[in-house]
Amino acid sequence: MVLLPAAVYAMDGTGTEDNPYQISSAADLEEFRNIVNGENGKTRNSSACAILKDDIVLNDDVLNSDGSLNEEKASTFEEWTPIGYNKGPDDNNPYTGTFDGNGHTISGIYINTDEDNQGLFGYIGENGEVKNLGIEDCWIMGFDNVGSIAGKSYGSIENCYNKGSIVGSNGKAGGIAGYIETANISDCYNTGSVSGNNYYVGGIAGRISQGKIEKCHNTGIINGTNYTGGIAGHSSGRIEGCYNEGEVNGSNSVGGIAGKSDGSITDCYNTGSISGSYDVGGIMGFSENSSVNITNCYNTGSVSGSDYVGGIVGGGISCSVTNSYYLEGSGKDNGNGTMLTETEFADIKKFTGWDFDGEEAVWKMDVGLARPVLKSNPEESEYGDGTDLFGHLLQMPYRLQKIVQL
Repeated sequence: MVLLPAAVYAMDGTGTEDNPYQISSAADLEEFRNIVNGENGKTRNSSACAILKDDIVLNDDVLNSDGSLNEEKASTFEEWTPIGYNKGPDDNNPYTGTFDGNGHTISGIYINTDEDNQGLFGYIGENGEVKNLGIEDCWIMGFDNVGSIAGKSYGSIENCYNKGSIVGSNGKAGGIAGYIETANISDCYNTGSVSGNNYYVGGIAGRISQGKIEKCHNTGIINGTNYTGGIAGHSSGRIEGCYNEGEVNGSNSVGGIAGKSDGSITDCYNTGSISGSYDVGGIMGFSENSSVNITNCYNTGSVSGSDYVGGIVGGGISCSVTNSYYLEGSGKDNGNGTMLTETEFADIKKFTGWDFDGEEAVWKMDVGLARPVLKSNPEESEYGDGTDLFGHLLQMPYRLQKIVQL
């Protein structure tokens, strides 16, 4: 019997930063994973770089229209093994290269396991970078550290989004990443559902240790138990320039931006409904210590709970709340933040200390929404950007019908 040599599979590129692997198919993506992980006969190269050249489909019709798993087809799905892993102190392989989605999408990721660190990437190291990528039609379920882009990240995630379903059967589940340490997530958003059965569930990240989330937003439904937030479940880092529109439901320590924080929250807002039992707040559910800072934030979403409920902060140790506001009737007045009426929310003069001026301004007043939005991370509005026909900022924005009357 003559043994023929195994077929050699080769992608374009060499995997360097200057000449990254060119990924154009599901087979290419799997081959790249094998290279990074050192599997299926490949020499491990955890710093290999890659760029997508096309949209990639791993499985079709993973989700039903309501975001639930398509159980009828689940047995036919090929389950994804994450790129990079952390299986223990003596068996870890963080991804340290650059993965550029190049504006393309990866759809059909299917993971249904009770293991930790699940996502497209299981573990991104300090020098790792993932950017310009969309995740769609995915079901990613793991035990701890579960996210669409990464289960655990010490690196950088930029300009990515998730439109799939994320489930942490224990916790640390996020729309983009489950757990981030000394990492940054910027210019990302989530529209998918995120849920966890125990603790640390967030629209962008489940748990932030020393990292930073900036210019991100969530519109998906977030369901958790302990420490549940529209952006992060628990943050010990910084959250800046973010907003949440999604419904957030939990038990204790539930917030529109963060369920629990011992870091800082700056230039953020919430418009989604926030519901829990106790320690429920429009921006933050529970303040871990007196060094927590909330600055230039607002809430217009309804906040409901049985104990320790507030328009800005729910409960915990008294913290610093500066130039922050909540809509009349949205939550209880517990001394954190200033209550404004709907009319006052449309008045730029009420937002003391906020930056509305110049090209580099943080905020702008939206005409249709009749409230401030972030200039670098704006909500879409059919009424325009809060300026008149000559580009002058409107001090008291008018509804569209009043503009027509003029």
